[in-house]
Amino acid sequence: MVAVGAFNQMNSSLRWFINNVGSIADWRATLMRVADFRIALNKTDVVHDMEKPIEVGDNADGPDQRET
Repeated sequence: MVAVGAFNQMNSSLRWFINNVGSIADWRATLMRVADFRIALNKTDVVHDMEKPIEVGDNADGPDQRET
């Protein structure tokens, strides 16, 4: 009787992984998308910091826009 109970408990414990593998895969895929999005945002910040700002000055005709 004890062996049957132990077997049933082991069976239900192992069955949990089989029943939830879809949810775990969905969770992992979402986590990977968020991680990739975070990496893309960090790359955008690096590119933004490397850009030259536009310098605005005055000349005889009015405001002048030129890159530095």
